[in-house]
Amino acid sequence: MAKKLRKEKYIKNRVGRDGKQFFQVSIEYWDDGGNKQQYNKSFNEKDYDSPSLALDAACIHRNDILVQVKGNRRKPAIKKEFECYTVKEVFGKSRYLLICSKKTWNKLNSLYKYNIQPFDSVNIRDITTVDIQLSINARVNDSSNDKLARLLYVWKRIFHTAIVMGVVDKDPTIAVVLPKSKKPQVKRKVMTTKTILDDAIGAIRKHTHKTDEHLFNAEIIIYALKTIYYTGLRPSECFALSRSDVNLNTETITLKNRIGSTAEEENVLVALKSEDAIRTLPIVEELHDILDELMKFQDSHMLFAKFDGSLMNISHVDSKIKYACKNEGFEFNMYQLRHLFGTDLITNNVDSRTIQELMGHASYSMSVSYARSSEERKKDALDKRHLS
Repeated sequence: MAKKLRKEKYIKNRVGRDGKQFFQVSIEYWDDGGNKQQYNKSFNEKDYDSPSLALDAACIHRNDILVQVKGNRRKPAIKKEFECYTVKEVFGKSRYLLICSKKTWNKLNSLYKYNIQPFDSVNIRDITTVDIQLSINARVNDSSNDKLARLLYVWKRIFHTAIVMGVVDKDPTIAVVLPKSKKPQVKRKVMTTKTILDDAIGAIRKHTHKTDEHLFNAEIIIYALKTIYYTGLRPSECFALSRSDVNLNTETITLKNRIGSTAEEENVLVALKSEDAIRTLPIVEELHDILDELMKFQDSHMLFAKFDGSLMNISHVDSKIKYACKNEGFEFNMYQLRHLFGTDLITNNVDSRTIQELMGHASYSMSVSYARSSEERKKDALDKRHLS
């Protein structure tokens, strides 16, 4: 049985003999002689990823036709499949048709400017698989494999939008082969130690301006680093904690929010991304004392709020930490503490389900990917090897 979707004015929902739904845009208009005419155009489910996308495309087409009809009350001069849309115009419409957060949109926009902007004025229907392939190939020397994949994603997003709009029938990105980067790969340092954490805390205090506001914010960041060290929280989860999330009597932390962005705003409280991320963590004895101090130090309901009461910006915090540590001659970032947490649990033979739930992962394989070995552990493994 066909899935029933919302009703839209001037659009009729039909089911074909093959069982597929199609949506017929049906609009009456009057010609020059005053005779009533009927304009019809169908959007079939089989030409789109789903009935919902076919209906979205029909709605966009209907709106365009209604604008033309309103101007002169006669049959509109219908353009063939919106031939006037350029790559830039379709990319712009993707922001509203394929909803994403403001932060994600800024990243997509940056990638677009980096690689796709030269195609700004090109008719979207004139873009071929070869164009897309060559545009990505041109970046193999200065982009990582991850960045090449993200560039292809932007192209896919553009053509997904074009299909929803009814501008094109096929997605030329399907045949694109993602090339391998030729840029020298620098392995990121993701492991740290308690000693490095202590050094980072000292660096932050040393390289902080001696004003009440800056000193207060620095101490809040240090409390956050200690909390992440003992809990393995994501930085976005830690800085979203409020007094009501921390219960020192039951010695538990309840996680339900993170700092993120919506389609309109950045750096706001939003819900955690998945059900697995929503969890309750026990508070160990060392952390109990730290959180008790924090609650006395912080006046705001939000435990890691800034001096002025506003939420910390994770990117700004990361930059401050990296700057302070770099000036002291070493590298460190907040997320290394989460890797350390996962590594400690795995190397201490904590059962897989417990590790997964403590870290808020959807699967144990994700938790394992966080674990890193040290040079000492590698050497110990080789020493224990039984040579055959």
